[in-house]
Amino acid sequence: MPTPDRPLRLLAVVTTSDVGGTEGMLVNLATRLDPARVAVEVCSLCTPGRAGKTIADAGFPVHSLDMPPSVPVWQLPAILLGTIHLAKIFDEAHDGEGYDLVHGLLYRANVMAGLAARRATSKPPVLCGQRSLAAMRGRLPAMALRITRGACTMTEAVSEAVKARMVDEGVDPAVIEVIGNGVDAERFHPGDRADRNHAGARRALALPGDDGESILVGAVGRLATTKRYDLLIDAVAEARQRGADLRLVLVGDGPEREALEAQAKQQLGDRAHFLGRRGDIPDILPALDVFALTSREEGSPNALLEAMACGCAVISTEVGGVPEIVTDGVDGLLVPSGDRDAIADALLRLTEDGELWTNLGLAARRRIEERFALTEILRRYENLYRRVAGWDA
Repeated sequence: MPTPDRPLRLLAVVTTSDVGGTEGMLVNLATRLDPARVAVEVCSLCTPGRAGKTIADAGFPVHSLDMPPSVPVWQLPAILLGTIHLAKIFDEAHDGEGYDLVHGLLYRANVMAGLAARRATSKPPVLCGQRSLAAMRGRLPAMALRITRGACTMTEAVSEAVKARMVDEGVDPAVIEVIGNGVDAERFHPGDRADRNHAGARRALALPGDDGESILVGAVGRLATTKRYDLLIDAVAEARQRGADLRLVLVGDGPEREALEAQAKQQLGDRAHFLGRRGDIPDILPALDVFALTSREEGSPNALLEAMACGCAVISTEVGGVPEIVTDGVDGLLVPSGDRDAIADALLRLTEDGELWTNLGLAARRRIEERFALTEILRRYENLYRRVAGWDA
């Protein structure tokens, strides 16, 4: 069909609009796409959180179904009422002309967007988003997922690993488009790494007892079991016992914080710093010597991309979509999942080899600029939106 003489009207449906990798990408999609080409609106199933507020404050419409954060699939009345409400939003938009495309992000948003599109008179095409390797547990969630996929015109997967999992589950690879996460390489940058101490950024952290001489190892993410920060604490403690002068910085919050703080106090004493949830990650990452990702599963981790953009030497478990981002020994070090000794060995290797530390950080920054810059990722999303909506790309 010919391209209409107006922007493509997109509604992005997200389960929650608070803080997280998907929510961060949603902010970029809503606020950074060219509004003359893609007019973005957002619908949060839950009451809008911080990401939703950021989007609204930037002048983009944000709808909400005000659903609770957790609605078990067996609570069908709440889900059906929400679906009816969502279908009404579809049909009443733009004076009844509706949307050209609906993009679902996260599991419940995908399910409800697919069901609402079937119910709506306007019948907008639906692009589903698959951003996690986590399998659906339980018969009803799995059934809802199958129904949803049948309602999707296409699905965007955040990595080849996620696509492979979907294909294993019976999805036609022809209807899956892989678009990785992207990072704003202007906002996330190395800062002053002229010397190993990059003292300005590190002083700004104001870590208690930090003399600026130790190697600063950090991680950013939700303090949850899947991130395996307990393993990172163990590995830092082991590397210290083997002679490495290390400090650990953990940025984020979550259900495991109390347990992790107790473990770190016992094993690392005053050498562990928990900074909580922070809004100044672009200022924190340039202060780190090493960024460690020890997760047991990842689709395409934003925190890793941001650390690489800031020129950190990275150590990561070889899980999910990580090997699509990091080439072992070139722009980072990869270790087996769950292997504390391998993480400790990698920490020691970087501690003892300053040239390797420098080269990995420089190569990491180049990798982001060449493959994961946000401008390129947004261009690919726009092309996909236009194609799925049936417009000329």
